[in-house]
Amino acid sequence: MKPQPQGPETRRKLLDAAAALYARNGVAATTMRDIAAACGINAGSIYYHFFSKDDITQEILDFGISCVIDNVTGALAKLDPDSSFLLRFRTAIDSHIRAFKEFEDYTIAHLRIFKQVPDHVQERNVVFRDRYEMIWRELLEEGVRAGIIDPSVNINAARLLLLGQMNWTIEWFVAGRDLSTEELVDLIARLFLRGSMTSTINRPGFSEEFMVQ
Repeated sequence: MKPQPQGPETRRKLLDAAAALYARNGVAATTMRDIAAACGINAGSIYYHFFSKDDITQEILDFGISCVIDNVTGALAKLDPDSSFLLRFRTAIDSHIRAFKEFEDYTIAHLRIFKQVPDHVQERNVVFRDRYEMIWRELLEEGVRAGIIDPSVNINAARLLLLGQMNWTIEWFVAGRDLSTEELVDLIARLFLRGSMTSTINRPGFSEEFMVQ
């Protein structure tokens, strides 16, 4: 019998295959045998890399959000410390959208299977979710302090609406079909801010400032 590969490359292939299957079929409809078959290995060989299906699922969920966290925090960290809220807000949206497309199977799987998985898997992943939601809460509060977002806006509700709007693009957005990524980012930012802004929106020169690339 041909030896089964056991290195980190095989482990990553298994995760990639599982993420694609989860994104398409969900957790319950995906078996360990399905995952192994997608990688061309025996089903029993998966256990050289993972203790259980829950172990695979946990890594997919955790990576599905941590890759977005890293992309957004990394992009914001590259900006000048004195950057305007508008530039930081647009940069965060842009890096979220790009991470969702770059790691598409993982991000789709994360969104679709979270409520299908056991409680102990959800509980660990909630730590990542809370961390990411805090990034956006702090960014929107920064907008309030900058006098751009109206202080009467419910920040928690606004954050959830914004994240839902961005996350849903994974279901329909194809760069270049109707919009470029840059145009999509601009549209999301404008739609959100026009509904939450103070009278700053009427300030002369605002549109030019907003369109900083």
